[in-house]
Amino acid sequence: MTLACGALLGPATGAVTALAAAIIAAVATYYAGRWAGRGALGSRAGGKLERLDGWLNRRGLSAVLLVRFLPLAPFGLIGYAYGTTSVCRKRYLLGTTLASVPSAVSYAVIGAAVTSPGSMNPLTLAPAAIGIGLTTTIVLRWRLAARRNAAALATA
Repeated sequence: MTLACGALLGPATGAVTALAAAIIAAVATYYAGRWAGRGALGSRAGGKLERLDGWLNRRGLSAVLLVRFLPLAPFGLIGYAYGTTSVCRKRYLLGTTLASVPSAVSYAVIGAAVTSPGSMNPLTLAPAAIGIGLTTTIVLRWRLAARRNAAALATA
């Protein structure tokens, strides 16, 4: 969809349109998860859901960013799943918006480049590189924190 937005509307307008569509879809799926899924899933999953919910809630915005940056599942399914957790709406929407910007811009620019092949340059891939860099930073930060916690527990 984002490629088509870029091809039809140009890189800037296509990126903004695709980002707006992604945010609207994220809001819709989040509230669908809140409305229909939380109670039903909680009664079936029990302790497993509580552990996952605690993990997501403790990490807040960075958990939303990481899950959105990594292609773990379809966009709508992630929104529905977050709706079933206790992650607050503000963190979810901010994380989703921030994580959607690099892909929206990258795909819209690539879609626009399809209609005018000479316009693509190395900067076209900059938003995707930023997304990869942010994901790597988050993962490394979590690993470092986990090692510090393990070392603190071992010395205590």
